[in-house]
Amino acid sequence: LANRVERELVLSIHEAATSPEAWAQVAANINGLLNGQSCALGTFNFQSHTGALSISAGVEKKYLTSYQEQYNRLDIWMQKEENYTGEQIVHLGKDIVSDRDLVESPFYSGWLRPQYLHHRVSAVLWHENRDLHYLAVMRPAKAKSFSQQEAAACQKLAPHLRAGLRLRRHLAVLESERDVVTQVLDRLPIGVLLCDPRGSVVMVNETARRIIAARDGLAIQRGRLVAARQGESDRLQRLIVGAGWMACGQGDEPGGTLNVSRPSGSRSLPVLVSPLRKSAKALGDARP
Repeated sequence: LANRVERELVLSIHEAATSPEAWAQVAANINGLLNGQSCALGTFNFQSHTGALSISAGVEKKYLTSYQEQYNRLDIWMQKEENYTGEQIVHLGKDIVSDRDLVESPFYSGWLRPQYLHHRVSAVLWHENRDLHYLAVMRPAKAKSFSQQEAAACQKLAPHLRAGLRLRRHLAVLESERDVVTQVLDRLPIGVLLCDPRGSVVMVNETARRIIAARDGLAIQRGRLVAARQGESDRLQRLIVGAGWMACGQGDEPGGTLNVSRPSGSRSLPVLVSPLRKSAKALGDARP
């Protein structure tokens, strides 16, 4: 049963890499697997001695806030950076801090005890530039301390968590860059549409949105850009698809220009179709 649960958990971790909202459920599942009361994926910087519990399960919001604002500096498990360097990536709390030192610390009295937390098992996900990314699962004093078997399960999960979180971080950077590009395109006074090699519209800037909303010459039907007149629409599709396949290195039609008539009688819309270079790292049909 444990192996099946672990396999399902590993699958959910890799799926969460592309779905940020799924990480809370991953934390809850890890909590269940290790019989914890709370589980957190956290960060800690040993230079500023500050940290945060970025993803959690079983931790009330007020404790997440108080940890980030005050108790991160008092976290007795995070006093020595050397505890998290070297080959050992999984630690039981009692191996870092004795029970006596733990219960006598301000961190225990102010943050752990109110939550009835005491035992801890943690795993280093990665440690670079004095930044630690880690997994921590905790349970009450009245419960048994974490076993070596549970520590081993934690160690099995660590590389999958590392890969999933790093991919999520990379995707977040790409999404941020995409949002910036979108904002720039939205400020252009000309309409811009990005299409895939088959002619389906992938992105539309604000000016193009207004032109299409007017339905005076151009429209989007079934995901494709079309002109009001059939002959012009066919020509437009040939230009888009030709440019798309040329961008993929599978054609020799570099797009072109045409004037699209407007039913209102207003001046025709000049349209330029041009290929974008395909990324060498793209798999399958590049978009856009």
